[in-house]
Amino acid sequence: MQAELEELTGGVAGRIDVIPHGILGRAGTDDDISGYQPGTFLFFGRIQAYKGLRYLLDAGDVLHSRGHRFRLVVAGTGSDLEQHRKRIASTAWLELIDRYISAAEVPELFRRAMGVVLPYTDATQSGVSAMAFAFARPVIATSVGDVPDVVIDGQTGLIVPPRDGKALADAMEKLLLDRRLRDSLATGAARSAKERLSWPRIADVTYDAYRRAINSR
Repeated sequence: MQAELEELTGGVAGRIDVIPHGILGRAGTDDDISGYQPGTFLFFGRIQAYKGLRYLLDAGDVLHSRGHRFRLVVAGTGSDLEQHRKRIASTAWLELIDRYISAAEVPELFRRAMGVVLPYTDATQSGVSAMAFAFARPVIATSVGDVPDVVIDGQTGLIVPPRDGKALADAMEKLLLDRRLRDSLATGAARSAKERLSWPRIADVTYDAYRRAINSR
């Protein structure tokens, strides 16, 4: 994101700081990378067009055509959901929780999943990815905005191109089939939540950004 901002805005090279999105609603993190329901993926939050639900449904169709056993949990509500209701109703591998998800329900949802999917077509940052890391869950996300700087491909999750259902399905298939990869990414996700995305570190990064800005004047 930093490079994109410097390219779009002239004269700001070296003067932009990007502060990562911290973990919402949690003071601590989980170390337990197990306990998930095998084959379960989570799509969580407000369902707006930029969240890319249509491409996740495409990916599910690809996985189903390949004979995989899996479940996609779509938890949340929003304006983009309406155009997909008919398709969702005819999909046996999808579980829809169409309502606001309370904070008390969040832990169970994330712990059920072996991976969290963010098929965004456009974004700056994502609080959902940070939340997934707090529950030691790897993230499959698209290469938009600052997301690839948080979801580090091969370390805390997998990165795919946006608007590409097949590429998304390929990444989900890797988690389905490769236990060693799944565990490695989950461990990396938990470590990232404790270190890079912890609120004390974000406070330090924010302080340093303001300090440099003040000192440069």
